[in-house]
Amino acid sequence: MGHGCVSGRFFATASLLACALAGCTSTGTHPASERLTVLRHGVEVSSAINVDVAYRLPTSIRAWPFGGISDGRYLAFGIEPPAANGRPADDLKNQPVQQKNVPGRYGIIDETSGELTVRDSLATGANTNYLALVRNSGNTTFLVRVEAIEQAPAACPGIPITCYTWQVTAQQLPDGGAHVIAKGSDPTAATDVPVPVSSGQTVAWLNTSRHGMSEVYAWSPGGTAHPISAPLPTGILSLTAGNVWVGTPYGLHTLTRIPVDGGPTTTVALPPAAAIATVNGELIAYRQDSSGSSRAVCVTTISSPARCHRLMQASEIYALTWLTSTTLLVSSPNGYSVVSIDGSISSTTLNYLTLVHSDGRHVVMLVDAGITQLLAVGHLQ
Repeated sequence: MGHGCVSGRFFATASLLACALAGCTSTGTHPASERLTVLRHGVEVSSAINVDVAYRLPTSIRAWPFGGISDGRYLAFGIEPPAANGRPADDLKNQPVQQKNVPGRYGIIDETSGELTVRDSLATGANTNYLALVRNSGNTTFLVRVEAIEQAPAACPGIPITCYTWQVTAQQLPDGGAHVIAKGSDPTAATDVPVPVSSGQTVAWLNTSRHGMSEVYAWSPGGTAHPISAPLPTGILSLTAGNVWVGTPYGLHTLTRIPVDGGPTTTVALPPAAAIATVNGELIAYRQDSSGSSRAVCVTTISSPARCHRLMQASEIYALTWLTSTTLLVSSPNGYSVVSIDGSISSTTLNYLTLVHSDGRHVVMLVDAGITQLLAVGHLQ
């Protein structure tokens, strides 16, 4: 699951555009809807990213560290469980599972009005860390969420770390009810809880078995979730141009292409030093391990996978993700950098790459602002 904290620096004075509580009904102990403080100026994370709007979350709400996702109309995010008996939510991690069975929650922000609606998860005690947004042919938006429910160690023999059961839900926005579209067959390690990726019309995720192999599942609004691949080694998932890609599983240097429409599965061989490969359109980005203390970010094309166009070099490259079809966010010992395929590099004030998500147009960043959090939505300059 996504873990960690984030801090950010904010420059100039933010303009307060709206800060009024909407008189709505409540669900349980939290408000069903609330008008948020909307900031249009003074939030800066990088010279390469223009922040269009930032939503200041109520002090009673903490977003899960995974952050949020936006399609320009709706912004969705998971909410950490509330404090119990006056203790911070983080303290609950050390309590028995049965004491943590509080309703899971998630938030949906209407970006037209700045209104936040808080909803309960379907499963009691579920985390909503991972989300995706997808639209049908009528341009109606659906929210896809993974609900992960922590299990007692006895339920997960052979898994040395925290384990979870999980289910994938979908709901039509803004007011549709959530329903389950898929469930994991067995409890899984936290690192194997699926993280959905979206092309805008289709959502895909990996269903990992106890034996470390994964099947790629896909879902589109109006259809049913179904496997589109045979079991294959687990890797980094990408969904682009009608294909799902599983990149460079541990110890391997290959990309596996699975067409969403059910065409034949094919593989692309990368150089032996390639790792953490991810695909966007016809471009592949990967880390190249040159020596024990030298790493490079390479970009190449699917048609010429052995050719490396070096964008940057560092002693280590921890992770990378596509922000747009021509721009990457790269994690290195120097922090997080926005790296363009033309070679330009811009530093950021971001601390955790897992808190930044993009559908290729809208970049969402979760940042701390004192005792509150901001969900900032922007675009590349």
